Amino acid sequence: MGELTSIIEAIKPSIVVLKSGQNKSGTGFFVNSKGLFVTNKHTVKLSTYITIALNDGTEKHATVVLADNDVDFAFAIADIERSTPIPLANSSTIQEGQQVIAIGHPYGYDFTVSKGIVSCKDRIVKGIHYIQTDVPINPGNSGGPLIDINGAAIGINTWVVGDADNMSFAIPAASVKPILERIDQEFDSLMNMYYCPICGCLDREFITTKKAEYCRSCGAQKWDKSKEKEQALTGGVQSPAAQPVKAAMATCPHCKTQIAASAKFCSNCGQKLG
Repeated sequence: MGELTSIIEAIKPSIVVLKSGQNKSGTGFFVNSKGLFVTNKHTVKLSTYITIALNDGTEKHATVVLADNDVDFAFAIADIERSTPIPLANSSTIQEGQQVIAIGHPYGYDFTVSKGIVSCKDRIVKGIHYIQTDVPINPGNSGGPLIDINGAAIGINTWVVGDADNMSFAIPAASVKPILERIDQEFDSLMNMYYCPICGCLDREFITTKKAEYCRSCGAQKWDKSKEKEQALTGGVQSPAAQPVKAAMATCPHCKTQIAASAKFCSNCGQKLG
């Protein structure tokens, strides 16, 4: 018990709270010492510039630099000099029955720890690999780390089965390690590259026409994000970047929140859709 308590205390400086105005929309955790953290794509939505809160309550600005809509992860860089990372474990060595803990901010309650076991080490849902656990996960836990008894992150908590009793799913650390390696290699030039909020792609080149430039990955028009950045830096709530996207709406069957019909996860409760 004492060892687990020490591990949790050591991890606290590595956890961040994602904020949207006065609301807390999710969790993230640092994965290098330069302010880079990982969370879920559905917690950052279509924003590039977001606000986070550190464990000591300090608020900082952060910039999303890369994401994946299908796997549902996003990387962002916080405006801080140095961060304390959580090491990523070798998630391929985990076993059913081993103890794990989840750390997040469910329903706005800061830094809540939940404990459970690995129920299935490789559950495939719609072609995506997940770690299934019985750890209680609630809205606000999305993007937080799934920790092993050594204090390493074996996964990123992302969604639950709404009508089940503690059927929770995490993205394996192995799924994001190659992306982290790429980001580390290009870290110094990331801010000069373009992040597409629609598909999550990070690139230097575009499809160029007489009218505009377009993302090479999804074809979305390149946005002028200067207004979004200005609003984020001055405490604005709504992202101007989200406004050009007019999507059909649907209702989450779990929490009844109105969400985009094309969404893969509920932006409020994390329920996987479709």
